Amino acid sequence: MPSPKPPRIARNPALRYVAVMAACMVFGGIAGAGAAVMGELRAVSVAMMAFVIALGMAGVIWMCVWWWRGLDEAAREAHKWAWWWGSTFGLAIGGIVLLTGMVVIDAEQAQTAFAAYDPVDLIQGGVFSVILVQTLGYAFAWVFWWARHR
Repeated sequence: MPSPKPPRIARNPALRYVAVMAACMVFGGIAGAGAAVMGELRAVSVAMMAFVIALGMAGVIWMCVWWWRGLDEAAREAHKWAWWWGSTFGLAIGGIVLLTGMVVIDAEQAQTAFAAYDPVDLIQGGVFSVILVQTLGYAFAWVFWWARHR
């Protein structure tokens, strides 16, 4: 007896990818909206807020595991290679910018420039910058891996 035909989404990698990204955006949006609403209410405990955000992130991870299990070995290897080398080079480039800025920019000038910002905004901006350079490095490395192996 032949095995049942896989659903359309499993046969089409692009459709599978778009479905996972859409589901992750929904789960992430729920977590973000929940955090924003609870932060405005200020009547919700930090533990409850962390629980709601953790539920949203658990949904994202669940979707990513589903997506990963549907990949073939070549695609898995491309993603692993791209994340290792791409994010490493992305962080190195971010480090070059950071260390160069520390030497070139006068400390008093930097303190004056950053005084207008809330420290929380500066920390969040730094975290976003790390995620951004790692993701850009990953994207370039992923394209490079596939170009080299085609």
